[in-house]
Amino acid sequence: MLDNRKAMTNGYKLVLGNNSQYTITEELGRGAGCIIYNAIYPDSTGCRHIVRIKECYPYNMEISRLEDGTLKAAEPYKTAFADAKIKFRDAYSKNVALKNTLGLINSTVDVMDIYEYGNTLYSVMGCIEGEDYRRDLDENIQSLFIRLLALARIIKKYHDNGVLYLDIKPENIMVIPETKEHMVLFDFDSILFRESLRNNKETRISFSDGYAAPELVQGKINKICEATDIYSIGAIAFYKLFGRTPGPMEGAINFKYDFNTMLQKDERYQPEFFMLLDKFLHKTVASSVAYRYQKIDEMVTVLKELIEVSDISSTFLFHNFSYDSSYFVGRGNEISRINRVFESGQKVLFLSGIGGIGKTELAKRYAYENASKYKKIVFVPFAGSIMETVCGNDLHINKIKKSLRISKENGSFVGSSVIYGYKKDPNDIHKLVIDKEAADVVRDIFNMYLLVMTKSEIAEELNKREILTPALYKKMNGLGYT
Repeated sequence: MLDNRKAMTNGYKLVLGNNSQYTITEELGRGAGCIIYNAIYPDSTGCRHIVRIKECYPYNMEISRLEDGTLKAAEPYKTAFADAKIKFRDAYSKNVALKNTLGLINSTVDVMDIYEYGNTLYSVMGCIEGEDYRRDLDENIQSLFIRLLALARIIKKYHDNGVLYLDIKPENIMVIPETKEHMVLFDFDSILFRESLRNNKETRISFSDGYAAPELVQGKINKICEATDIYSIGAIAFYKLFGRTPGPMEGAINFKYDFNTMLQKDERYQPEFFMLLDKFLHKTVASSVAYRYQKIDEMVTVLKELIEVSDISSTFLFHNFSYDSSYFVGRGNEISRINRVFESGQKVLFLSGIGGIGKTELAKRYAYENASKYKKIVFVPFAGSIMETVCGNDLHINKIKKSLRISKENGSFVGSSVIYGYKKDPNDIHKLVIDKEAADVVRDIFNMYLLVMTKSEIAEELNKREILTPALYKKMNGLGYT
């Protein structure tokens, strides 16, 4: 259904209560049952205050705004509009009760008063500087999980006070710009006390498509519980990760999430991150209540872990393993033996044998079949020296390559072996100085080459002079030449 509601225009004067005049400055947003505005009003001293005004104005009814601002419902909708106003007043009362609950004061929007005017209701709220969470406010995935942890902790406080929120969605979350660890909830049309569900007093509950749990959408009142709110938090995570809300398929217990379609992809995220994220999504947006986390505390524990493993800057060694399983057959006995060795507690295993018998493929197959046991798997061909192996293109160690690159750009020597003709400065291992004895030989070789001597002739001349080869010179002098 199209939203044909006509909002109050900027500059409109709204007189509420004891002739308090509120001037509308802008429409801020719309919900299913209301329109929210920014407004200003002068106090008794003439000081101007910025406030937010929430107008009871359901979108799914035929309600027109008259020239004087009065809302008029068409005859078939008069009863429904009257019910909506009762619900609006009830939501205000719940908001006030929650605001006065210790532990929820700082995370619940401050409603100041409610007024009847122009055949509808208006609640006046304090203005909080920030943006609702629909905006793309997360600079990275870790930032997302920090905010979700803050949200989960707020919802836990509601649950501890016997309240289910039941309409958790980005539009109802105000993000404070100064910190990721605090946010404020508003719009309390759907909140319920668990006791009312037990007594079957609630039969009509509003919800938001995309973020509402299946039991809420299907009206299964007896299934609604803390896990219903947990679904909504998971749905927000899904939306922020993939740019869409989860559907029935994503709620299946065996669904395989395609993390390559995430909005913020980064090759530096490690397998342990994806395994934990997969678990988190399956335990939050599961279609069945039974397969979700049952308590917020369980979700909080996993969110803390996700914050840790999504910190790319703290990753030391990057996973680089890939494997094509189509070329491997058999060898089950050898893989079982490898499994038994590691299960016994042994940390290192060497595979030996003549070249070409498949040692590398066997190792890769073991890694492929047992990937879930390891946080990361790194495949590194030995490059002739530890330095070359560690700093080569096959092994990705966070910060080390960057540090080496910066050192090189600054003129520092970072190698383990020094080229013939130089030696390390005894006072600074990152600085090279000329080795006079070897340098004289290098100059002679260069001069002989300029005289058009062949390489064989130069080698013969050096042998006549009994000049040591670089390797022997290194051995005789205890130096690290290449």
